[in-house]
Amino acid sequence: DGGNRVYSPVSLEIALSMLAEITDGQTRAQILSLLGADSIENARRQAVSIWDGTYRDDGIGTTVLADSLWLNDGLMYKKPVLDILADSYCASSFSGKPGSTEYDSALRGWLTDQTRGMLDTSGVKLDPRTVIALTQTVYYKVSWENVFRETDTGKRDFEGTKGRVSVDFMNREIENGSVYFGDGWQATRLDTSDGGAMWLILPDKGRTTADVITSDGMFDLISGNKNGIENRRAKVRLSVPKFDVSSLTDLIQGLINLCVTDVFGSSADFGPLTDVPNVFVSEAKHAARVMIDEKGCTGAAYTLIIAPTNGRPEEKKTIDFILDRQFVFAVTSDNGIPLFVGAVNDLTA
Repeated sequence: DGGNRVYSPVSLEIALSMLAEITDGQTRAQILSLLGADSIENARRQAVSIWDGTYRDDGIGTTVLADSLWLNDGLMYKKPVLDILADSYCASSFSGKPGSTEYDSALRGWLTDQTRGMLDTSGVKLDPRTVIALTQTVYYKVSWENVFRETDTGKRDFEGTKGRVSVDFMNREIENGSVYFGDGWQATRLDTSDGGAMWLILPDKGRTTADVITSDGMFDLISGNKNGIENRRAKVRLSVPKFDVSSLTDLIQGLINLCVTDVFGSSADFGPLTDVPNVFVSEAKHAARVMIDEKGCTGAAYTLIIAPTNGRPEEKKTIDFILDRQFVFAVTSDNGIPLFVGAVNDLTA
């Protein structure tokens, strides 16, 4: 629709791996197929490898990951799978009454704390029938290997899908840089102080970002496979706009399009987690934000998957009974004889 989009593949991968852990049968098989894993053990190894390969908080760069489980204190769970999630995914567990003000506030607070307040969590709440909610967060902050001088920042026009606008552009010359040329795009990279990079990929004129995303070459480039991609070494005069982009994505239709279907319906199998019947995923959302300035890059993301039961909802323990309209009353004796019966229709006299 021409809007900005951003997401964290790391967050989504780990969240889906946790979802695979608590499901079984065809439900699990569909998730494993999407993750490219032939067994739950391999999916777990992949997730642990991603965690170990990205987590750092050493003063040079910050990439902090966190996982959590939000349980219903009125239900029973199977300890083995909770132990796996705690041991392999470092998942913290919380227990409370889903849908209550206190529990929803605690969930929002946890997400806000883990993402350092970068993301709006005001709309996050749990269905009162929630059996489990899985959350995964990423917080990232790093400096450029060579920072931009603020005195070199200046206004320049940016042509977007909604028209032209004047914004701040950061400018720098890279003496011995690289520009890569693929099918309909060109790219360069900004190195970060932790040894990573931000790839900047520009579609050719007449092409769109959607065209680039559907190009296999782009993913080959950022994953380190540069075979067949032209690389020109030169002095690069880089001019990049300062930006702060964010998006909130409903993942369900995308996952269905990728053949993960059973977990959202009546055939969902949550046997490893609980014997509660009719558990299914009702919400799968992903929020992310990335911003850059002269000093570096900051990002945050969370993935939230909520699985309630569609069985009969728990009876409310508190009922509001407000006599704010016409009503009938009856006064009876100790042996049930009606002493007075009346109808209250008006209280103006």
